[in-house]
Amino acid sequence: GNKVRINVQLIDVVKDDVSWSKVFTESMDDIFEIQTQVAETVAKELKSSIGSEQGKLVDEVPTKNIDAYNLFLKGRHAFNQWSVDGYKVAADYYLQAIALDPEFKLAYSMLASAYSARMSWNGDLSPAEAKPQIEHYLEEAWRRGPSANDYLTKAFLEFFAHKNFEAAEMQLISALESNGDDSNVLYAYCYLLNMMGRFEEAQACVDKAKRIDPLTVAYFNYQTINYYLANQPEKALQTINEGFRLYPSVLRFYDFSARIYLTIGQWEKARKAVVEGLQSSGLRPPSMVAFLAMAHIGLGDDRQAKVLLEELISRSEQNEKGVNIYIVYVYAASNDTGQSAQWLLKAKASNDVDLIWWKIDPLLAALRTQLDDTPGEPDFKEAETFIRATLEKDMPNLPYHNYEHINDVVQASAAIGQQDGLSDDDLKVLKIAALLHDIGFIRSSKNHETHGAEMAAEILPRFGFDTELITTLQGMILATKLPQSPSTQLENILCDADLDYLGRDDFYPIGNKLFEEMKANGAVESEREWNLVQKTFLQSHKYHTDFGRTHREAQKQARLLEVIDKLSNKA
Repeated sequence: GNKVRINVQLIDVVKDDVSWSKVFTESMDDIFEIQTQVAETVAKELKSSIGSEQGKLVDEVPTKNIDAYNLFLKGRHAFNQWSVDGYKVAADYYLQAIALDPEFKLAYSMLASAYSARMSWNGDLSPAEAKPQIEHYLEEAWRRGPSANDYLTKAFLEFFAHKNFEAAEMQLISALESNGDDSNVLYAYCYLLNMMGRFEEAQACVDKAKRIDPLTVAYFNYQTINYYLANQPEKALQTINEGFRLYPSVLRFYDFSARIYLTIGQWEKARKAVVEGLQSSGLRPPSMVAFLAMAHIGLGDDRQAKVLLEELISRSEQNEKGVNIYIVYVYAASNDTGQSAQWLLKAKASNDVDLIWWKIDPLLAALRTQLDDTPGEPDFKEAETFIRATLEKDMPNLPYHNYEHINDVVQASAAIGQQDGLSDDDLKVLKIAALLHDIGFIRSSKNHETHGAEMAAEILPRFGFDTELITTLQGMILATKLPQSPSTQLENILCDADLDYLGRDDFYPIGNKLFEEMKANGAVESEREWNLVQKTFLQSHKYHTDFGRTHREAQKQARLLEVIDKLSNKA
């Protein structure tokens, strides 16, 4: 019925004797109370018998609803299958658990993780598709008290979506401070350290995680990566073969086998590894199709390699996630540097998850040398093209805040920047900031500057913008928030460009669009109320550049007097 009986025995294996035993018979109404009682009783007996110290035994109770907890456990089991189907099933179970207990913090946390996993290798979501769901459920978990898993999920966002390894490391350090014995965090930290080229530290992380959680899929996965990148292919192959014996259906193992064989020039073994993997699954991960093409190139079978390359290109044309970077691999194997470079730009534009391998994978070493890809040399042209395409596609067409307004700010900032004598490089930075300053409206009109700064951090690393330059651009975007707070020359110019119309001939046509927008969202209700807002704003506003003070201030003051006159006439 609703009872549980637990028979606990402490065995002296030398004497083959039961030194202590106890039977617990309790109600299932609070399984976590039973768990605590059993753990504390056993720990006390162990301490008296063998001197074991009692540490932290039980975490906080995750839920008081046993049905919700059972659904959660089913979700964890599905999640641990390391497959898209498993992640989807897991998410469904977590949602059912939350429906029974809306305060089930751990279920929200793992729901965010399920979406995070779906944007990783062989996932079905791009970072852009996964991020809104991750952030939504992560926020729900976070406001109930952040856990190590929540920091881990934030790290994955920085790692996979933003390619910001330093920020990801900070989140993982916070996760380890929260729970230093979380093997999932340790394995993830190993992954990050490997991508940063810190192989010895990565191995130390693997060793610690293995002591806590040995012989899991995660161990074989991350230990293989460490050996592979540390130029120890034989150890990598030995590890992956051990993994196969325990987990013969894990597709990732076939992928890594092929990658390793390609690195050491064993083309036929690489081909067989991919073929066996594809036959064991109905999936065709782009990485494995690329590795198969590379194996055929190594074997001299250019015809079959071309067929596989055409498959990848076709999948790219259908906007399948994660394909472009692996087309780079195939062209690199063909020594076609020109095509490799073009597809690398496409991979950066589509923000392929596996760009994290670009700086470190031995398979791309020769290509990296040929392209001499130096960090800190941003591609402003490609970044502008991508940002404009994003704005044209996703920017809301509000009466005032729309793509037309953004273009107006771009033109105004260029005029002011030239007047201020900016260098060509600073003008390029200013243009990108102007394009991004209202991009946050794509996510929300509320705190759109903050959203815009976040989007800048997501978009710009793909085009070679380093952390320092991105921080500069974020400061420029945030400075435009009213009341404006510029502190640098570039921030001054962008702020003045954003409100350039206040001292221009088109003050009324543009102002009427803003009135329409504010009326629609309930910020003002009447023309008189709008004029009161305009009066207050015009009285408090000041231009920050010589251009604004010389060419816009006088006309702005004239408009202020006209607004005051309108208010007086209707008093």
